[in-house]
Order: sequence, then structure tokens, then C-alpha cells
Amino acid sequence: MPTLTIQESDNACQIRSAEPTTNFIDNTLVPLGSGNNGIGVFDFSALPNRAIITTARLILYLSSTTESDTGTYTLTVDRVLRDDLNINQVTWNSYKTGSSWQTA
Repeated sequence: MPTLTIQESDNACQIRSAEPTTNFIDNTLVPLGSGNNGIGVFDFSALPNRAIITTARLILYLSSTTESDTGTYTLTVDRVLRDDLNINQVTWNSYKTGSSWQTA
């Protein structure tokens, strides 16, 4: 079976519940946990139409922890189905300026 490796682009940012209208696209790292979520955009255009994916891996790197670190980490990864998400405008409240995540 052919293998296709898709690297994350530079399109990643942090969104924070404590600052729900701020876009953190300029952050080099995307801190997670305690009301912080990360959004990454991947370019799947190299994937042929109707391709069948049998295995996928997402590799994340831990760069630092807090002093109260327990050594256990649980992350949930979800697919964002919006094809009009704007990584330069995304916030905790909206997927692009003027468009709430709750919008159908």
C-alpha cells in the first residue's frame, strides 16, 4: 500500500475560553489544557479522491510541563467539519469573524 505523509502547515493556533474573542495565531507553541485548545490545519489535497485510509497517526510533541505535572496526559482530537474555517480569525467563540461555532 502506498504511504502519504502529510505535515501540518504553519496554520495552527491556540484558542482560549478565558479570552474567547482573541485569535492566538502568532503563538509559536500551542499550549493545551485548562481552557486552552489548539486548532491545526492540514492540507489533504495530495490525497487522491475516494482514497481509502486504513491507518492514520498524529504525532504531537511535549515541549514543557508544569511543576505539578502528574506525568499523565489525555488529549482529544476532533475533526472540524467546517471547510470555511479561517485560521487567522478563529477564536473560542467563532470559526471566522462573525460566524459562531454554534451556527449550523
